[in-house]
Amino acid sequence: ARQLSNGYLYRHIRVQGGAYGGSCHYEPVSGLFAFLSYRDPHLIETLDIYRHAVDFVCNNPVPQEELEKAVIGTIGALDKPLDPAGRGYTAMIREFSGMTDPMRRRFREEVLAITTKRLQDAARRYFPAAAEAAVVAVCAPEERLHAANEVLEKKLEIEKLS
Repeated sequence: ARQLSNGYLYRHIRVQGGAYGGSCHYEPVSGLFAFLSYRDPHLIETLDIYRHAVDFVCNNPVPQEELEKAVIGTIGALDKPLDPAGRGYTAMIREFSGMTDPMRRRFREEVLAITTKRLQDAARRYFPAAAEAAVVAVCAPEERLHAANEVLEKKLEIEKLS
């Protein structure tokens, strides 16, 4: 997720698309993989970029230098020091989710052992089915959502939040 965020999504959503930000996140306990953008002027194009990200990861080997940067960033996030409130919150989430220390160690070891081949094998195994089952949520002005629905094959269900 980190490599995809810092490379493909950054280039396409932030640099070319003009959004304030674009990224994806993986939550290993739940298995949730989420794409997001922030203050994004191109709703339809961004949804297409997310769909193409699956093909990109499956068909383009990650350069070794980019993979190493992603590993360093991921390990840094796993090992970062936490203040007392952060430690308490993290412990609570781990307890509620059933994340054990052996599970955390295994995940860390898997991150350290990642190779381009293993990354692409995992992407090819999980991404296509996940893309088919994906759920889209968009917070935007209602008129933008209606305009998007005029173009999108799979229509957005519009619900007012206020």
